[in-house]
Amino acid sequence: MRSAINYTTLVLIALIPMTPVTASDRPPDTADTPEIIARNRDVIVTLNAQQTRRRRSRPKRISNKYDVTTVTDGGTIEGVVIFAAAAPEPEKIQIVKDHETCDTRAKTRPRVTVDADGHLADAIVFLGNIKKGKAIPKPTAKSTIKQEHCTFVPHVQVIHTKEKFDVVNKDPVAHNAQCVQNMVTLFNPMQPKKGLRNEFSIKRPGLANVTCAVHNWMKAFVYVLPHPYHAVTAADGRFALTDVPPGDYDLVVWQEHLGEQTRRVHVDAGGTATVEFKLTPN
Repeated sequence: MRSAINYTTLVLIALIPMTPVTASDRPPDTADTPEIIARNRDVIVTLNAQQTRRRRSRPKRISNKYDVTTVTDGGTIEGVVIFAAAAPEPEKIQIVKDHETCDTRAKTRPRVTVDADGHLADAIVFLGNIKKGKAIPKPTAKSTIKQEHCTFVPHVQVIHTKEKFDVVNKDPVAHNAQCVQNMVTLFNPMQPKKGLRNEFSIKRPGLANVTCAVHNWMKAFVYVLPHPYHAVTAADGRFALTDVPPGDYDLVVWQEHLGEQTRRVHVDAGGTATVEFKLTPN
């Protein structure tokens, strides 16, 4: 009688350990490159440099803590924002529906709005780390995001934390206004006819994007801040922040296609600090 022989197959799993890269382990031409994060024997794992730059250019989280105090010896921060490059080609917008309201032809939208000297309009300038100062003034009119001719108006604005504002449909066609901040949808009302109005407020500071799913070319930007030290640059690129308590601050400028830039600024009692920002494409 034959005896049955059972064979057991042995499977050897080799785990290759991941070891951190040290400066001495790195190739000479990449020893100072922060994108290199790990090495698996002869295999170097890197992050895409462009993705790394994008991460670094993301807006910083702004503190929601702000105390109102009397400012008696405040100074001023004034300056100008300049686009230091050739103006890029405008965005091309294809109108694919609701032509009677939105237009029958393709449109363009400038990526930057500059004058002949490169002065940049519609950039938001603000203090990123101020903890106390003057009170937020009472608005002369309620802040509004209007949907008009299939465009959000205004395209860029600042709204204060917990400030009530309206989203209004001025068009005879359906719109919605989806507002997203830090990848969280804050509101998304459907407004199917002209005249509909919804009221909202935003609790947390930071940049919020507004889009319309019905007309995908529509977009707007709202920077939410807990204090009054901010400005949107005028057509000549200029801005001014007044009644700033003496001290050192992070002055931030943001533009939708150019990202953020921060400068350290010192403000003397009763003095004026002058700042010039020069922005370039990422």
